[in-house]
Amino acid sequence: MTNRVYKSLFFITLLLFVISVTAVITISLKQKYQAEEIVRQAALGRGFAFVSQQLKLTSDQQEVFYELVDKYRKATDPFYQQLNTLQYEVADELSKAAPDTIQLNRLSDEISLVQSQIKKETNRHIINVKKICSNDQSAMLGQLYRSIIDESATCRGQGSGQGRGNGKGGPRHRYRGGN
Repeated sequence: MTNRVYKSLFFITLLLFVISVTAVITISLKQKYQAEEIVRQAALGRGFAFVSQQLKLTSDQQEVFYELVDKYRKATDPFYQQLNTLQYEVADELSKAAPDTIQLNRLSDEISLVQSQIKKETNRHIINVKKICSNDQSAMLGQLYRSIIDESATCRGQGSGQGRGNGKGGPRHRYRGGN
């Protein structure tokens, strides 16, 4: 073969190499950006920012909305702290060689009362948010709240394992709520 053929093969090989590297970089970047979008959406979650985004609140509405969020958090934070303390007390009691069922029942009753206070504050918050919404936004808020409840009901007991309780050990019992 001549020098010209070797040069042609070299340039063809070089061209294929450049195309391959470009394709790998493009695919990698696309996957990276898709992964970042998934993380961003997961971080957004079903929280306050998600609600604001879904309702398409105006800037004035957002300002009032986040004031309401701050007020809600200030009202519920002490309850969440109390709830955590009670749950640790339950864990401590359950860790004992002979847990006191009377104490556990008392703690459970206290937890229920705290959860009830949180629920009342949540209801108050949603009613206040509805007051700043248009009729369409208010209807959407109701739908969002229902979807959050539905999602919560179908995810109970699934934990943070590998896909809906089907981790390395295989499928496990999943509480679905109800009877």
